[in-house]
Amino acid sequence: MGDVFLANWSTQPVSELFEWIRQAMPPEAAGTLSKEDTAAVVAYILKQNKMPAGKQALPIESEELRRIAMTAVKP
Repeated sequence: MGDVFLANWSTQPVSELFEWIRQAMPPEAAGTLSKEDTAAVVAYILKQNKMPAGKQALPIESEELRRIAMTAVKP
């Protein structure tokens, strides 16, 4: 969360974070999250990092996720 998260992820599309979480989480059973559960985790992370919410639920398809940039709302 915060500056560390933004430094690592803010230049990448949401699809990169989605795929990383999907492959690496949960640590004790990596790769077992469904796309829907992964989208929920990503949405939560984005919300905690003050990213603007969309008008729809976060998509689960890579092509759609590639079009979403991670841009924090400026205070």
